[in-house]
Amino acid sequence: MKKLVFSVISAFLLLVMPPASAANTIIRITGPIHQTFTGEFRNDDLAQSLTPSGDLGLKVFQPIAKSRTWVIDAALIDEIIAMSGDYTLATEAEPGGKEIATAWLTQLKRVTAGNDVVALAYGNPDISLAKRLAPSELKNYFVYGQDRLQLALGRSVRSEPEVQWSVGKSGLSNPLRKNYSDNRKALTRLSRVVDTPELIQL
Repeated sequence: MKKLVFSVISAFLLLVMPPASAANTIIRITGPIHQTFTGEFRNDDLAQSLTPSGDLGLKVFQPIAKSRTWVIDAALIDEIIAMSGDYTLATEAEPGGKEIATAWLTQLKRVTAGNDVVALAYGNPDISLAKRLAPSELKNYFVYGQDRLQLALGRSVRSEPEVQWSVGKSGLSNPLRKNYSDNRKALTRLSRVVDTPELIQL
């Protein structure tokens, strides 16, 4: 009799347990830099990626669902916001991504509304490399990334520097890493004797 009761209870528990498909899904919204230092877009590849069939479009143009965590680089969102306005291309081609970018941003807010959102360090740097070369700047990148993403989405988002949300690795060669480290040290020494806003921003 006890075995029968145990079997019935076990069967009931199996029926009410949530399916494995309900596990949390992580969706990353990251990408390379598309703008030049002057603010122009190198080409319109980003616009193509934002269409419903593009790489970034496929991630947001989907039904709303629970159990999702969105990991987002605010630097990419800033570029998309820039594209949603009157932007120019570095080529002679006519830009055609304004409406596409606007629709994508609207859908991003809609599809992430009920989910957790994590802001990456601004620009999605290689975290392990940044910790070695510029640890103090990395802290600022996390703060700035969270601030920019909250402004873009109009809601609170998380920033978790101690969690390895970023999965990318830098392709920076060792000589370039050394050059960066040397230049950073030189700027640090210079900042001790020169007090100008331009130098602080560097």
